[in-house]
Amino acid sequence: MSVVNALIFSVIIDNIKIVHVLFFIVTLATAFLLGYQYDKLKYVSERDPLTGTRNIRNLHKVFRKLQLKANGGSYKIAVFVIDIDDFKYINLNFESP
Repeated sequence: MSVVNALIFSVIIDNIKIVHVLFFIVTLATAFLLGYQYDKLKYVSERDPLTGTRNIRNLHKVFRKLQLKANGGSYKIAVFVIDIDDFKYINLNFESP
């Protein structure tokens, strides 16, 4: 193999290494962004957009965990639910600034 062919081969190998490194960096960045988006989507799906409090979907998840703990232990669960009619009126008139 001539010196020129050896140099061309060396440059090609170096370029392949660079492409692999760049591909790895892009893959890591994509995984990070997807993880962030997943966490953000999960947060939004479990919260009320106006108040930020946990919604019924999250209540079911938490209740299942508590139920499993109670079934394995010697304590009981009590649930207190408040249903306020016309809450929109209260929220519109008495919300904090």
